[in-house]
Amino acid sequence: MESLPIIVLVVLACLLVANNGWNGSAIKRRVIRRKHDGDSGTHPDDIRLSDSVSRKDRYIYWKLMSRWYETLRGRSRNDKDLARRLRIDWLSYMELSGNRDTYGYLSGETVGDDSDEYRKKYVATLGKIEALEDSFAVAMGKKAVKELACVRDMDPNLFGPAGELAPKGCVYDTLGRLRNAA
Repeated sequence: MESLPIIVLVVLACLLVANNGWNGSAIKRRVIRRKHDGDSGTHPDDIRLSDSVSRKDRYIYWKLMSRWYETLRGRSRNDKDLARRLRIDWLSYMELSGNRDTYGYLSGETVGDDSDEYRKKYVATLGKIEALEDSFAVAMGKKAVKELACVRDMDPNLFGPAGELAPKGCVYDTLGRLRNAA
């Protein structure tokens, strides 16, 4: 039963990410470097930048995807091909997360054909991110799928500047200050 979600992850990974001829050690180095350098758009110093990752997306990244990646990485430790594909997906997810809001911002700040091109890139990036999130959730199981769906349905004002959830009965304003819910 547990192999079915992993198979789904592998199939989606093959569809979403090109291999590009990377070997396992190169991928490991990129994952480590990416973690060490800070994940694009999710660093606390980037919170107020116009092209930074949204609060809800920060929550999904830090509280769900990072945890799921570590769990799946542990599960795939004995399967080098699956571990390699998982690392490729994780790198793609981190890179796409950094690009998503940049494309969204640039689509609103440019005019004409450039704006349309950035809008297309934004929509395509968003679809790839959601597909990767879905594949990780499926690989983790039904509880993770429900958790991801629940978080996606939540009001964005329930998430703080660093992606934390507001206490019950409170919301965050646009400046990231905690307020009582009206």
